Amino acid sequence: MCCQVIEFLDNHDAELNTITELAKDDCRNDNSWCRCELFAYDYDKFMQNFCNQLKIKSFASVDALVKHNNWINLIEFKNSDCRNKDTRSKTKRKLADTIHFFEKCILNEFVISQSNLKYRFILVFNPGDESTELNNGYESLNKQINRLGGLDSPSKERLRGVVDYCNTLRLCHDIKILTVDEFLTSINEYVPCQE
Repeated sequence: MCCQVIEFLDNHDAELNTITELAKDDCRNDNSWCRCELFAYDYDKFMQNFCNQLKIKSFASVDALVKHNNWINLIEFKNSDCRNKDTRSKTKRKLADTIHFFEKCILNEFVISQSNLKYRFILVFNPGDESTELNNGYESLNKQINRLGGLDSPSKERLRGVVDYCNTLRLCHDIKILTVDEFLTSINEYVPCQE
């Protein structure tokens, strides 16, 4: 089944785009918050093309898909600290829709859990001032309290529900919640270098 996925991806080279473009924030007209010239598949484009063929409105989906080191990495980019509860709910739905679409529509009824392929969901978000230590108010205090309690940053703690959702429904084999800096520092673990 791994060969089927590789064949599918190889046949869709036109859907490749840079991480910079895939992370582009259309609402804020910002494409500089997550800059990287490595390539991944534009999963939104897969979904859009599929729905266009059926003449229906496109479903929710993650931004990028990349196969690397026997993992199918599904990447969602959020140029926000994900404070908004609606943002977190939509992220959960995007992931569930993405995996269902991939298994049932791309792989034709194949269930990924019955193969040697592994899914990894990576949520890349922009924590804003929290990561720069410029905010000396509530967020800094909250971050220090979390650190003393052995918890993640307040932004990551807000996203714990996404992790719990994925784990409970067994949507993925691995889940990474990464700030943009963490993602870019470790990007070679998730996205292959082009030759």
